[in-house]
Amino acid sequence: MANFDAGHYFLTMLAPVKAGMSEVNGKPGFSYRQTVLDSLAKLKNSETSVTSRGTPEASPFARNTMTHLARFALIDAPPYNGREGGDTLLTKLFGGGDPTVHQPVDTLGSPYLLFAADFDATDGSDASLRRFTDTLWATMRDELAGSEARDPRTGSKIHNGIFAQCYGFDEVRTAEDFFQYVKKCQVETTMPFNDYWRPGAPIPGDMTLPILDSAPDTGGPKIPWLQIGLGALAVWVLCLFGSLFLREGSAALHVANWVARWGLLAILVALAGLGAFVWSLYSRIMARGAQVFPPGATLPDVLKSLYLQQAFLEFVIQNQGRSDAALQAEYGKFVAACAPENETWRTQFPGVIRTPDAELTWPPPPGRADPVPPPAAAPAPQREGAVA
Repeated sequence: MANFDAGHYFLTMLAPVKAGMSEVNGKPGFSYRQTVLDSLAKLKNSETSVTSRGTPEASPFARNTMTHLARFALIDAPPYNGREGGDTLLTKLFGGGDPTVHQPVDTLGSPYLLFAADFDATDGSDASLRRFTDTLWATMRDELAGSEARDPRTGSKIHNGIFAQCYGFDEVRTAEDFFQYVKKCQVETTMPFNDYWRPGAPIPGDMTLPILDSAPDTGGPKIPWLQIGLGALAVWVLCLFGSLFLREGSAALHVANWVARWGLLAILVALAGLGAFVWSLYSRIMARGAQVFPPGATLPDVLKSLYLQQAFLEFVIQNQGRSDAALQAEYGKFVAACAPENETWRTQFPGVIRTPDAELTWPPPPGRADPVPPPAAAPAPQREGAVA
């Protein structure tokens, strides 16, 4: 499931940030690291918490309906987990080193800009990744590549793009260049996390693992293979010791020698078979782990669901105490107005915590500015019944 699972592509990339400082009119300017942090701090985040509800700004990633999650982070150094442990007394006795001298610490040659994104895709191919990078380049090129701006303190021109401070980005001019840059910096995502699932999507069946202590249940008597095997091993051990201590020339010694000799061969064959079984089991588990889950919910699915949840809650609040007939009639109007099957009509906008309260009044206000109006030739469906 590397990079792709359940209809989502999981992009992880590490772009090395330039070392040193930029030059402005031949003079030292800001460090590239600080410029990246400054650009990230100024990146619009839209509604990220309850306290930011109603902010007029919008995240640039909300300009498309592909991105479920996107995150930037600057990695300055590997985490320090402390000194390597050891016994102080043994270190002193056997010359293991002076504990007052620091041990080597891992460092990075330069800071790295981490970019992680989870977006809708049909598969894990480069074509799916290219559609996403082309979308980013078309909708938020200014934030990613930057543009010439002037330093308010000096009036000098500076380049303020997020990736513009990274090695190798100077030659990026087109969508094709940006895609190739992302590919060069991409790190394989080996453990994606997907918290959406489309109801009704088939879930792959669990792999049945062989049971060691009994045969498959075929309706007949079960054979305790594990107990039989342990019993045979105990008999072989007894015969092995018997061949060492029984009286020379006795019939019991002859039997013990025969069992010990051929039992050893049987054990070697059994170990070889067990090794083959373990390898086969490991191969099957790895092959099953490489299978992707069927496509799950896309971002339009999620946005439509969020809107319906909020709208239905308001509908329930405003229709308390109605008779069954009146409630059924109002519910039919609710379904017709919200069109649950149409993901582009009466849906939540991306990049916000929830739909504004003014948009959830019932009945909905006329002339609401939806992202895409429904086709005029498609009448709103009439439905009755309860919500599952």
